[in-house]
Amino acid sequence: MAAKAPRGMLVSFTQPEAAHESEHNEWFNREHVDERVFTPGFTRSRRYEAIDAPFKYFATYETETADVLSSDAYLKVVSNQSDWSKRVIPNLGKFHRMTTRVIVDRMHGIGGLAAAIRFYPPDDTSAQVKLRNHLDTAMAGLVKEPGMIGACLCENMLDAANRTGDAARAMGGALPRAERMEWLAVLEAADLATLKNATWRLFNQSAVAALGVAPAPLAGFYRFVYGNHR
Repeated sequence: MAAKAPRGMLVSFTQPEAAHESEHNEWFNREHVDERVFTPGFTRSRRYEAIDAPFKYFATYETETADVLSSDAYLKVVSNQSDWSKRVIPNLGKFHRMTTRVIVDRMHGIGGLAAAIRFYPPDDTSAQVKLRNHLDTAMAGLVKEPGMIGACLCENMLDAANRTGDAARAMGGALPRAERMEWLAVLEAADLATLKNATWRLFNQSAVAALGVAPAPLAGFYRFVYGNHR
């Protein structure tokens, strides 16, 4: 039997300008999340607000396979933004976007709290494999601990990220180009102390530096705000 294709996860980090934050939140909760969820191939979306993080909002949009994130159906949506999207997106303020494939998938349900940890893997392919295996084993143990809900590891797909980014820019959007491979770990938990403890054990700076991660990972802690699914 053929191996199952990895799932995809589109990720955004936003920090809207204060004068536009109220409209940004209404747009996200009433239009944007639902629009993405009902795009062919998408399965669920979740939005979080910062507890302690470099960006105020963190959102994930999961897909059946990673290929969905560069599909014609998705590009059509990106290239045909609503009037509301055209008004809100230029006011996102700080913005970071990742178009990823899920390379370690130990997700389960929806945690009330989430940690989003961004980092750059080593350039060497064999070192990347070693790092991936290390995090896979560690996440398998973490999700069995009391209070932990799930975990996943994602890698940014540069070609797909820039293909959709080009489509958005053609409509006047301001999506930045992805120039360097970046990975993202998402940990979910029922309480903040458990989440922070798990995060700093898994991403202890000296330990991950020994595995080729540099600079130090950038972690943020968030509470769940809104989600939708098929």
